[in-house]
Amino acid sequence: MVAVIFDLDGTLLDTETIYLEVEKEIVSNFGGGDVTEVTHKLLGTTETRTAQIIIDHFKFDLTVEQYLKARNSKLLEIVHRAQLLPGADELVSHLHKRGVKIAIATSSPTALLAAKRDAHPEFFSKFLAVVCADDVKRGKP
Repeated sequence: MVAVIFDLDGTLLDTETIYLEVEKEIVSNFGGGDVTEVTHKLLGTTETRTAQIIIDHFKFDLTVEQYLKARNSKLLEIVHRAQLLPGADELVSHLHKRGVKIAIATSSPTALLAAKRDAHPEFFSKFLAVVCADDVKRGKP
């Protein structure tokens, strides 16, 4: 059997600019400085780890849950703008047509994944499985 498991954000969907836009806005709203000072630490991490890095760096008097509530609320408003990265649809379609089993494993929580799926239903219909952060006990390192 041949199978491929894809990451989603930054691999298939161009979400990194949207996430950065939101992080900048939320950090600014809480009185923080330039989030680009820590963006290199944020890419590829879980949302909980991202929140903790930002809270620690800017010394916010917030819980991870408080930060994520503000962040995810804003993300849900705009994440539908994320476009497929160049070549993503062609590659996935090629594999799908040839019967290759394809899946997504993402650090996105269920609500954000649903918004991304809703924006690209035909694309997501080609995947046999989609596993998100809420589906596992331990995500990426």
